[in-house]
Amino acid sequence: MKRLLAAVGVTAAAGVVPVVAAAPAQADQMDCAQYLKGAGYVVGSKAKGACRVGSQGGPVNWMGCDARLVTIGVSSAHSTRACNWSQR
Repeated sequence: MKRLLAAVGVTAAAGVVPVVAAAPAQADQMDCAQYLKGAGYVVGSKAKGACRVGSQGGPVNWMGCDARLVTIGVSSAHSTRACNWSQR
């Protein structure tokens, strides 16, 4: 019986950990998109995709976020701030 309860506990914990670990990246991606929206931009799939890249962390992903936003017409100053928000 103890082994069964232990197995259930481990299985439940394994199901919860990925959700908890994924939550911050999603929040960062949303912060990036909210910043852009507040700055007056229409936040469509391309802007969301750029924020998603930035939320993956690291300088390469930050540069990818920035380049994608500038390509779709976001000013350099706003793209810099948005990508910073994506990595918080």
